[in-house]
Amino acid sequence: MAKKIFICTILFCNLYAIAQDFPPTLTKQQMYEDFDDLIHILKEGNPQLPIRQAVTGYNLLDSAKLLRFTIDTIEDYYRFIQLLDNVLDYMFDIHAIMAEQASEQRDDTTGIDIKKVNEIYSKYKQWFSALFWKQGPIQFPSSPVYINGNYYIHGIHTLTTKDGDTLILKNAKIISYNDISYQNYVNARLRGSNSIRWDFKRNQYFNKYSSFLRKGNLVIENENGNIDTVNLDKYYGIDIVQIGDVSLLHQSDFKLLGHPTTIEKKVLYFEKDKILYIYLNDMIDAENTFVEKVKEVGKDKELKKVIIDVRGNKGGGDRVWHNLLKAIVADSLIYDVKMAFCNSELMRKRLGKHAEYSKVQTFDWLPNTEYLVAQYAPSYFVPDSNSLKYKGKIYVLQDENVFSAAHSFTSYCRHIEQLVSVGEPTGLLAGFGLSPLLYQLKNSKFSFRLAPAIDVTDVNSALDVYQDLPEILIEFPFEEKIKALDYKKFDMQNENNLYKYDYLFKKVLEMK
Repeated sequence: MAKKIFICTILFCNLYAIAQDFPPTLTKQQMYEDFDDLIHILKEGNPQLPIRQAVTGYNLLDSAKLLRFTIDTIEDYYRFIQLLDNVLDYMFDIHAIMAEQASEQRDDTTGIDIKKVNEIYSKYKQWFSALFWKQGPIQFPSSPVYINGNYYIHGIHTLTTKDGDTLILKNAKIISYNDISYQNYVNARLRGSNSIRWDFKRNQYFNKYSSFLRKGNLVIENENGNIDTVNLDKYYGIDIVQIGDVSLLHQSDFKLLGHPTTIEKKVLYFEKDKILYIYLNDMIDAENTFVEKVKEVGKDKELKKVIIDVRGNKGGGDRVWHNLLKAIVADSLIYDVKMAFCNSELMRKRLGKHAEYSKVQTFDWLPNTEYLVAQYAPSYFVPDSNSLKYKGKIYVLQDENVFSAAHSFTSYCRHIEQLVSVGEPTGLLAGFGLSPLLYQLKNSKFSFRLAPAIDVTDVNSALDVYQDLPEILIEFPFEEKIKALDYKKFDMQNENNLYKYDYLFKKVLEMK
């Protein structure tokens, strides 16, 4: 009995010691080492950086390096993790992110402590959440939207003082915040993995999810043209209606959604125009059931036009749209991708034997940067034996909320005559790619992912590498853009609403 008690005591002490080992105590030297290693990996493994600098004039890595001095003031482990996470934010890339988890089946985990990946991520998020609620003044409860170079507070906001006075903001344009133009205010705080976009028309960055504190002075231009200076400190309550046109709530055409993600994939046939309409909310179809539904709905139908709607699609796997095309087309489609990696020792090591299929190359449009360019043989999307055998145009609808695999699909349209991408640019650097690689820093065990490749297929300029511009660019008038934002709250993927209200869909109807 005494022996059992002794063994249990030893086990308990060991477990207690392990628990006390986290979070680790890092010396300043260890922090500097990890920070410098992160910068080195970004320099040697992020092929986007020279492209972004050539297009925008911003050297993102130099901006990230400026954060190094803050290590002098950091005494807490999680503060240091926050710093490293902020460095990734400066990459302006949706795939340059802190890793949530790792898999030996999916990732190269050589030299990586897999258990630490999830442990650090989950505990850091808990710490960050607690910190957020403890910090001083809260943010204004709506995130301004960027439309045609300006920021707007979308919807109806009723601000009320303690004395009962009210001010109504309706689709209000923000002119300034605390005596600074709002554009300059946002530009001074540019960072975020998926919120920072490039406006190619105005040659400027913008923040899709900008924010400001619920204090100080806000100057706005209301929808009626009135200019108001709003002292945010005196307004006690803010009542929000997330749409600008409240009459939509009482119209039978509009079914309010609990959340936009509740919209499911759809396949519809519109008899009057012989259109097969396909809506993809994501690129997930593990059992191929959706692709089979497309064949079922389109079977034996006269098809004059096929429309694939990927607006709001957050991505998933490329195989979904590969299989979708094979279910529709009559003839094989070539898939000839040209991807480039940093020409560095780090990437040669990570690519392993695949580096043998790459050659060092510079481009006329970026002559001072060498890349490792993969030389893969072209492949083909061969139609299924029971495909719809459709030979006409396939229009792919894109908006500013297309990501990852969905964006690869819209980029692919540029290379195939039968496919036509239509809609709005995303401001993201998109195109074909490989799964982001997993890295882990030595001392802190901070783990992160980084996209290893850029798509240089049929590229003639650095801007072309962004691959975000649809082939047919549709510019929404301001009023139509506001309507489109309102419509996101409703189920619009049906024949009635698409034909009556959807600006982009109606534009495609006009195309031959």
